[in-house]
Amino acid sequence: MRAPSPRPKRRPSPRRKSPLPTPSEGLQTSQENPGQVNTTTPSVRKPEWKKDGKYTCGKNLAAGEYYVVPNSKKCSLMLTDGKDGELEFDILPCGLFVTMKAGYTLEVKNGKFILASEVNKMGATNGKYKLGSYRVGVDIPAGITTLGSSEGSFFTVFSSSDYFDEDATAIMFAEDYPVYYNLEKGQRVLFMEDTSLGVKIPGANSDGSYNSGMYKVGKDIKPGKYTLVPTDSENGYMVYYDLRYIELSIKDYKENVKAGTVITLTDGTYFRSSGLKLVPYVEPGTTAAPETTTEASETTTEAPETTTKTPDTTTTTAQGTPSES
Repeated sequence: MRAPSPRPKRRPSPRRKSPLPTPSEGLQTSQENPGQVNTTTPSVRKPEWKKDGKYTCGKNLAAGEYYVVPNSKKCSLMLTDGKDGELEFDILPCGLFVTMKAGYTLEVKNGKFILASEVNKMGATNGKYKLGSYRVGVDIPAGITTLGSSEGSFFTVFSSSDYFDEDATAIMFAEDYPVYYNLEKGQRVLFMEDTSLGVKIPGANSDGSYNSGMYKVGKDIKPGKYTLVPTDSENGYMVYYDLRYIELSIKDYKENVKAGTVITLTDGTYFRSSGLKLVPYVEPGTTAAPETTTEASETTTEAPETTTKTPDTTTTTAQGTPSES
């Protein structure tokens, strides 16, 4: 199995996947076309780096989790499970966590590796995590957050760094917008571009509509009815009960949506779309303007009071309070 290089394709629409891909498949599908290479060596407790070469777990390498780092832009990595499983990087784009078990082989060229437990915390720089692999609960805080970069969201979350474990999963994102995710301790995250946590979700357009993206209903958009307006012939949406991204998480989904389709979004769910605009629904025959999540400021001008005394003219401007976006 060959893993191409680091830049994923943007998907034209959210896809319903079942079962979830294994970590090996996640590495395979999350990378495409040569991109930048991050050769940064992290600080470690003891600099007991192993040189490049071929290692077999149980012979010249102990079992455990390791962190492989490229020394140059020509670093390559080959993993096998001693059976028929194989994973190859012609170019290893960044540091990568790898779990080795009895019989597994690891071959590294123009790189080095060390026990993962020896690697110190790898945090964000100026609010951004560089292209690379990170540990949730060590390098990245666990919890529900939004993730993205200036160009979108390009990352994969692995439940394990054992890429031959068929019970493990890999969830890949390659979108033009930031997404929500519930990061859990023990997961490994591979950022394919510089990525920030806690990214602001874009608000409504001037006409009250929302572009393709991922929104939490009740926080980013109001619950209620919305009309879907296609902006691309290849489009689709998903509504999630939660952020596990499994079959049971999906409340509703559809691809190739037709113009005028109306959906109802309920509080606490997550809406994710591509190639669609989301427009607050207006009942036929009415001219009510669509609601947005931010109310416009109200300006009230009182008419001057006129009495038999010298007229007092008073003008009052009442500043409206914007609702939470």
